[in-house]
Amino acid sequence: MWGSRMPIYAKEVARRLGIHKSTLLRWIRLGKVPDVRRDRNGWRIFGEKDIEVIAHYAHSEASAPPPVGKGKPKLPTLFNRHRDQGPK
Repeated sequence: MWGSRMPIYAKEVARRLGIHKSTLLRWIRLGKVPDVRRDRNGWRIFGEKDIEVIAHYAHSEASAPPPVGKGKPKLPTLFNRHRDQGPK
């Protein structure tokens, strides 16, 4: 079926690109990178061209500035509330 080439699965693609497998699958689910063909068991099979496209996206994602207004809001701690109130 695969000739002399072994199939490349999501885990191996993620390892090669230095990302988590769930990140790769999320990018596919959100349409950030194109989905690939699947084997008879439904597992995604990646070719070298697929990996190049994903690597290009991963590189552009890594070099992009973080979105404005994203991230966890900083909540005041109990210490800060007492400190800001001053002595009683």
